[in-house]
Amino acid sequence: MDNSFTKAERLHGKKEINNLFDNGEKIFSYPYRIFWHIVDVDNQQVPISIIISVSKRNFKRAVDRNLIKRYIRESYRTQKSLLQDSLENKKIQIALLYIEKEIKNFHFHEKAIKKMLLKVSEDVEKVCAKK
Repeated sequence: MDNSFTKAERLHGKKEINNLFDNGEKIFSYPYRIFWHIVDVDNQQVPISIIISVSKRNFKRAVDRNLIKRYIRESYRTQKSLLQDSLENKKIQIALLYIEKEIKNFHFHEKAIKKMLLKVSEDVEKVCAKK
C-alpha cells in the first residue's frame, strides 16, 4: 500500500468543501469532529480526499496550528490503509476539524487518528448497507 500523501488526496475547491459540509455525515471522535460524504461523481482520482482544519480561535499562533496539522497529516498518512481497505470501490471526502484547546504530542494523534479511521469505516459500511 502506498503511504504517500499527494496533492490529489487533499480536498480543495469551494464547491466540494461546501457540498461536504452541507450534505455530509457528522461524527465526533475525540479530539476531532469529522464530516464525511460518499462521492458519486467519478472525476475523483483517489478513493479518499481529506481536508484538515485547526481553529485560529483556539491557536492564535500559526506555528502551533501548523504543528498540529503536521502531526495529523503524518498520522493519517501512515494509517490511511485502515480506511482504504474497507472502502472497496467507493470514493469518500473527509473534513477533519481539530477541536482540542491544547497541543498534544504525536503519539496522541496516532492513536486518535486510528480510532477515527475505524469509526469512519464502520459508519461508511452502515450507510452503504442501508442503500
